[in-house]
Amino acid sequence: MASFGAGVANANEEVNRMSQNPKDWVMPTGDYANHRYSALKQINKENVGKLQVAWTFSTGVLRGHEGAPLVIGDVMYLHAPFPNTVYALDLNNDGKILWTYEPKQDPNVIPVMCCDTVNRGLAYADGKIFLHQADTTLVALDAKSGKVAWSVKDGVTYAHAPARALSRVAALRIHLDDSGTHNGPLRVLPGTHTQGVLTDDAIQEFAQNVTPVDCLVPRGGVLAMKPLLVHASSKSQMEIPRRVLHIEYCETAVIDTNLELTVA
Repeated sequence: MASFGAGVANANEEVNRMSQNPKDWVMPTGDYANHRYSALKQINKENVGKLQVAWTFSTGVLRGHEGAPLVIGDVMYLHAPFPNTVYALDLNNDGKILWTYEPKQDPNVIPVMCCDTVNRGLAYADGKIFLHQADTTLVALDAKSGKVAWSVKDGVTYAHAPARALSRVAALRIHLDDSGTHNGPLRVLPGTHTQGVLTDDAIQEFAQNVTPVDCLVPRGGVLAMKPLLVHASSKSQMEIPRRVLHIEYCETAVIDTNLELTVA
């Protein structure tokens, strides 16, 4: 009689091993089980009320930020929205910048981005920090020096609809939950839907002369809007859902069947 044992191999055993150390935060959710929980005990219910700011750091980009920082050893790695600058900060020296990676990207990718110019975060493996840029380029950075080890462009082919077509599209947002002032309602810049496709600089200039409006919609309510309207989700201050069904309608006639696709 012969018996066979089956083993389990992890795609990255180093990261899995490092995630067992609570002093490291090697992936956005903490571990492969997505616990999002730190086992560190220095901060607890008895002393949490006494916490004070030790130091702060700003990316200098006044747009939406998504994706958790990574902590590996004594270094914190974080990123910014477009153009997706990456920072390595020394946790032993009040967040001193050890290195910075500043990618050069075509701003024409901004109009086809969803939900502001956010980036979902960095990844770590094999001594490298991985960044997936807005222009579909995947970059591997040496975690110690920040130098580019290698990069590859996904080669995604897409067609950006012209403003004349987008201006004739209507969107309906059906709210499955209340969208109030404290759980990240949609924030819009009134009048921008009449300006065509705006660049990032043009949006910043427009925002100086227009007061943003938060769209407060009760559960079951429907919000009608033009997709060209500059919009983004504001910061939520509550741990409650804000689920929305986003449906877009357009006339068949606005779709140009003579469009040609170009691979950048």
